[in-house]
Amino acid sequence: MKAFVFRLEQVLRWREVQTDLQKSRVASAAGRLAAIEAGLEARRSELSLAAGTILDVPTGSVLKSYAGFRDRSLVLIHQLEKQVAEARAELKREMDLLVEANRRTRLLERLKLSSHKNWRMEFDRDLAAFVDEAFLRRDTRKRYIPGHHATIEERTGA
Repeated sequence: MKAFVFRLEQVLRWREVQTDLQKSRVASAAGRLAAIEAGLEARRSELSLAAGTILDVPTGSVLKSYAGFRDRSLVLIHQLEKQVAEARAELKREMDLLVEANRRTRLLERLKLSSHKNWRMEFDRDLAAFVDEAFLRRDTRKRYIPGHHATIEERTGA
């Protein structure tokens, strides 16, 4: 009986590589999203702190300066919120691709396991047939003593 060989082994390896690459893309997209969210949170925190400080010294020039800072911060916050939405959409796309890559890899892995199971059953069946045949040959074979007409079994009374 020949050794087990999965004909699609290279395809399986290729699918595993694709899955690993997709995992890297998902991690990268998640990292981008986390960085953008951190920037957004930092900007919101700055705006909140500035509003708290303005109450300490509410002069006209400070209020005017704060109003400009607030307007610029709100524009930046709005841009960051759009970037967060885009990054989330990108992460979702990458996750969908990862799910598909995992599905394809698992499909080949299940096919390999099924093929190996079938090969193993055939191997066990062939091995059992070989053992049975070897046992039958051993029992039915008569051993002759060279130069004598009687078998070993006949001479020993077996």
